[in-house]
Amino acid sequence: MKLNQKRNRWLRSKKFWKRAIIALVGIPGLVLAVTLFIIHHKQDEIVSEIITALNKDFSGSAEIKDSHISFFSNFPYISIDLEEFKVYETKDKTGKPLLNIHDVYAGFNLWTIITGNMEIKKIKFVSGH
Repeated sequence: MKLNQKRNRWLRSKKFWKRAIIALVGIPGLVLAVTLFIIHHKQDEIVSEIITALNKDFSGSAEIKDSHISFFSNFPYISIDLEEFKVYETKDKTGKPLLNIHDVYAGFNLWTIITGNMEIKKIKFVSGH
């Protein structure tokens, strides 16, 4: 009987609820912060690997103006926005580009980013020709 009373008092105490709320908010918040740090840290590596693979496999040339992380454009995947994505017919980049897309969102699974696999799961194109 005493053990039951102690447990009931513990569940009703403010200390228990403070710890429970901190655990429910703090742990996911910490995981999110670590995830953001990893993605931000690996962003340049991911973008350079994408452009290098494109230029190696394609007889023409691909280039981008800038890139940034976009969390919700290809949800549930974490995306990297490749701004002003252009593909030229030849390596010397003369003439009009074959593709001129304002935004290309390359979606990655969180686990593939952490392991370094760099497998694109989803691609989304926004405004271009």
